Amino acid sequence: FAGSLRAMFVLKDLLTQNELRIFQAVYETGPVSRIRIARGLNLTRAAVSVNIKRLKDLGLIAEVGKGISTERRGRREVLLDVNPDTGIVISIHFSLNSVSFGLTDLGGKILDLDQTGYQIGASPQQVLPSLIRALKSMLSKNEIDKEKVFGVGVAIPGIVSYQSSSLGETTLSGWQGFPLRSYLQEELDCEVFIENDVKTLTLGEFQFGTSRDVSNLVCLWLENGIGAGLMIEGRLIRGATASAGEIGFNEFFPEIPLKQSIFIEGQPKCWGDVLSFANIRNSIKRGIKEGWKTTLKPDAKISDFIQAVETGDPLALFIIQIIGKVVSTVCRNLVYTFNPQTLVMSGRLFHQLPMLADEIRRYLKNSSLKKPMEAVEIKTSILGQNGMIIGAVALVLEHLFRTSEQKSMHSNTS
Repeated sequence: FAGSLRAMFVLKDLLTQNELRIFQAVYETGPVSRIRIARGLNLTRAAVSVNIKRLKDLGLIAEVGKGISTERRGRREVLLDVNPDTGIVISIHFSLNSVSFGLTDLGGKILDLDQTGYQIGASPQQVLPSLIRALKSMLSKNEIDKEKVFGVGVAIPGIVSYQSSSLGETTLSGWQGFPLRSYLQEELDCEVFIENDVKTLTLGEFQFGTSRDVSNLVCLWLENGIGAGLMIEGRLIRGATASAGEIGFNEFFPEIPLKQSIFIEGQPKCWGDVLSFANIRNSIKRGIKEGWKTTLKPDAKISDFIQAVETGDPLALFIIQIIGKVVSTVCRNLVYTFNPQTLVMSGRLFHQLPMLADEIRRYLKNSSLKKPMEAVEIKTSILGQNGMIIGAVALVLEHLFRTSEQKSMHSNTS
């Protein structure tokens, strides 16, 4: 079977429609029983059993244990899940000044991971050749048979032009319009799928993170700026121009007390400007100038700021409280607009400063519209800094299942 997986689309040709639907259901909701699959997909148990036998013979799924016995069912149901060893995904995450890359199995487990830096403003021609060499070396070192590579998932900042398979508007200077997908496909000789970094992260959170059992999810990413990814009824929302979730470009209108604080200087244009590392560093400088008691220096780095918050530095605590208030406004708008079951918060500040999430929860308790706010569960990502690398696995498999007519079992079964 491994030799049949040279291109991911061969798998679509190899499986019947029902086999592909069942494979997707097991991937999305596993470990899962045959009975739940039959009910969720409206198939007979006999049909499910026949199709599952073939998927097991192909090595795509495996029996992983037994469920809990109930009074109605004497025997414990056998649970099925995707066999993570069936294939490998090459994961790539570009940021402003570095690229992380690795090998992951179909269960989202990172098998190998590396990172290399480059100058801000470096062109694709300056970055990509060394990346290709490093990836080929990684594949060789791990003795990965190319026939087992399901595809390459690429997470990149900016808006992806799906029709041309190139980058549209992007924060990577000099990369706009570059045919990244065709370049990587030619060099790596396998299918490549490119997506916005926060959308990729959202797919990862939905499949492998804290939100595996929900169908409506908002993933909020806060790093050097802010963005959001949206899953509605189990489907990633991309938008008419692939710019859904680009909330960092929304205009920012601070209330008077906030406008007079050290966190705001002049009239910032948008949320991304306010919630940036550069503005945090400038706020530290303004606080020091105004005479705040602090151990921070004017040239403090974000790591210094995080440490100062953890040690109870007055200036750092004041700034993190303001950030919590500003981000809670963003969260409130997202919850009111999309009414998600879960709001996942991801990014360095959330990962390293749990009190930021607590600040946001505290502010959201005072929201005017109570019901959606009471219904949403606010969580911090468990994928950590590798969320976009892990999300690349979900990105590749999402493309495998995209032509399937199956409705997600997230919304079809309890």
